[in-house]
Amino acid sequence: MSLSSRKKALYAFGQFGLSLCAFGVGKLFTAFYISPEAGRVSPFPAFLYQGYVSGFFTVAGLILALGRIVDAASVLWAASASDRGRFRRGRRTGAMSLAALPLAVLSVLVFVPPTGSAYALNSVWVIATVVLFYVSLAFYEMPYVALIAELGKSQRQRLAYSASLAACSALAAILGNRVYVLMDVLISEWGMSNVAAFRAVLAFFALAGLSGMVIPLILVRERETCPASPVEDTLSASLGAVISDRSYRPVLLADAMHWLAVSILVAGTTPYMTRLLRISAERVPSLMTVGFLCSIALSVPIYAAARRFGMRRVLLAAFVALAAVLSLSVYAGRYPISKDAQALAITVLVSLPLTAFAVVPNAILADLVVATERKTGVQRGAMYFAVRSLVSKFAQMAVALLFPMVSMIGTRDYLDPGRLGLRFTLVYAIGFLGMGFLFMLGYREKEISAVVCDKVEDGPRG
Repeated sequence: MSLSSRKKALYAFGQFGLSLCAFGVGKLFTAFYISPEAGRVSPFPAFLYQGYVSGFFTVAGLILALGRIVDAASVLWAASASDRGRFRRGRRTGAMSLAALPLAVLSVLVFVPPTGSAYALNSVWVIATVVLFYVSLAFYEMPYVALIAELGKSQRQRLAYSASLAACSALAAILGNRVYVLMDVLISEWGMSNVAAFRAVLAFFALAGLSGMVIPLILVRERETCPASPVEDTLSASLGAVISDRSYRPVLLADAMHWLAVSILVAGTTPYMTRLLRISAERVPSLMTVGFLCSIALSVPIYAAARRFGMRRVLLAAFVALAAVLSLSVYAGRYPISKDAQALAITVLVSLPLTAFAVVPNAILADLVVATERKTGVQRGAMYFAVRSLVSKFAQMAVALLFPMVSMIGTRDYLDPGRLGLRFTLVYAIGFLGMGFLFMLGYREKEISAVVCDKVEDGPRG
């Protein structure tokens, strides 16, 4: 393995680390703090008040909403601070070095309220740790992904970095989804309580995540390998400059449609399997693991395809392929083959376009950052990635409102979505993918490549 290839692989472990640290707060908060519906027993005691506030909201739900708001605001703040940063280590690694340890520690402290029954004190603790967690996450993640445009000296290198990050994200998801398996081992072998086992697993995630996040800090000598002058613009001016980039607009709109469709799939994964295909809920994590393994395996073929045919064509193909798979999935459970075979086939088929969406957009964004720098002399890479992150968060919030309403078509029970409503959510996702395809047609890849390619071999072949 060459030195550059080794660096790509090691740099990508930062993505593994931040994804693993973010898994608990992002995926397990509801399971830990919100009691399940009637008829099911929670493995965890009630640390927060479980009743309704003002007749509509739960305390945990309000904290989740606040966390989403802080998350969205923090990415812009962190991006601007990184672009404008004058840290001794460098404007990217300087911010990352300040955020790595707090991020790892807070990923555990969110789930360690100070008392077992003082709801008010626990609420203050959880609010404070959630806010600080999302700020720390943004101050590591935004400068970290911005480094793709600075470390990658050619289109090929930037695409390779992006593919490595996608594979490490999938690897972190596989480990994160084993949380309950690891808990069972600690409970059965060590006699731990559910709460102690849960926190022990998260502490292990935090330690492993911190180890991964430290690697880029050791590896990257920013002032030597990718020096860049700090941006002088204010946050609002920098944000306006990114949004007004005419080359970025079609990519941004296509990305928004892709995130809406993918967010629907994420929200519906369990009900699709359990309601449409009659698969037991216990088997869903195994199917998800298969999907993540496929994503890791497909990262290299997607990279090769993007190198051969161009990133725009690969994304257009991904929009079409995912829409085609979802069109077949609308009738899931009605085909004359076993439900298990249908579930496995859909999982594998969906993983191909989803891997393309995980690999290619960051590389396109890095190219746009480089192109803008060469045209204007200003390198505001973190703000470009922050806008993409903001779009993904708004898409998730929109789907959080849309999915329950659509899935209730044909039923009156919010907790038991009807099959007709679930099939309609897939139709909505297909519609978003169609719009994304049309927006992506507006991206002029050849124009960007003409600016960023130092050599002919940097661009797509053929």
